[in-house]
Amino acid sequence: MPEPVRAVTLSLFGIQPVTGAMGSAAGGKMQAQPSPGEVALFRERGTTFQMVNLIASLVRRRDVDGVAVGAPFALTLLPASKRGKVDTASIDFIEMLDVSNLDSRSQCYRGFDPFSGSWSLYGDYSLIGSGGESYFDELGLVLETYFLATDVDRDDILFMGDPKQPNFSRFNRKLRKHFFEPFVEVQPRRVWGVESPIELFLLQELTDRGHSPICQMLIMRDGSVFPSLYDRYFEGGDGASEILTEVDLFFEDLRVAVFCDGRHHNRPPQAMRDRRIDTTLAKLGIKPVRVQGAEIMSDLSTVADRVEAALCGA
Repeated sequence: MPEPVRAVTLSLFGIQPVTGAMGSAAGGKMQAQPSPGEVALFRERGTTFQMVNLIASLVRRRDVDGVAVGAPFALTLLPASKRGKVDTASIDFIEMLDVSNLDSRSQCYRGFDPFSGSWSLYGDYSLIGSGGESYFDELGLVLETYFLATDVDRDDILFMGDPKQPNFSRFNRKLRKHFFEPFVEVQPRRVWGVESPIELFLLQELTDRGHSPICQMLIMRDGSVFPSLYDRYFEGGDGASEILTEVDLFFEDLRVAVFCDGRHHNRPPQAMRDRRIDTTLAKLGIKPVRVQGAEIMSDLSTVADRVEAALCGA
């Protein structure tokens, strides 16, 4: 996954987001387990928390010594729920837990759909995740678990990166929106990865054929590329170049961009816009390949053949 995304996910543990008030209450020594000072702070405030899981969905790439090896195609946030509503917890509940060991539980969802958030089973991987290898992409592996405070002062959040960096504010606004906004409903929140099932179907087919495209690559009008907005804001200088398009599947070395288009791309205004984008991509030395979602659903193998033909001609 993109490096800035991976760096963010590694910091998602304990109580989030981290604030200046928490640092002061902890005496400057903060750990995953809330300190007595932090517990007192949240108890006085009457803060409620939502337990949130960061879930990785994987596409199978190969087997190594009998072990299936996969790569993430989506990262999704999903809150704990009870009777169909977002569940909340108090600081007293969190204080009783061994929060520092939550990320070592090897929890997973069986039958997990990152697009709808539905799932069939939840528990320890050793109990529900083994077997059924045809369902590899339906395993939702819990990478991190954190408790999201619902009454945070946004101006007090301690953000990542160098404040002198040109896109520091944009980067952290995106983090706040995706990772630190309390959930209103039990709906999945996609933070990175493929955006629709048709993209996933084609990605799986191409992966089975030995290809490893990058999902949701951003292409700028100057020809530069970024695996995500996180990368653009974190590494993209002053951000002067505008985004030309977001490519569903991108082969970076061969400069081939694959678009999985839904029915709305057949409408004249959108079709004209797509042609302009394709013309600009060609001028930038990038070969566009557009496939219809209906084609992917009806004849996936033929669509994958077209993509491979474009790769061979690149």
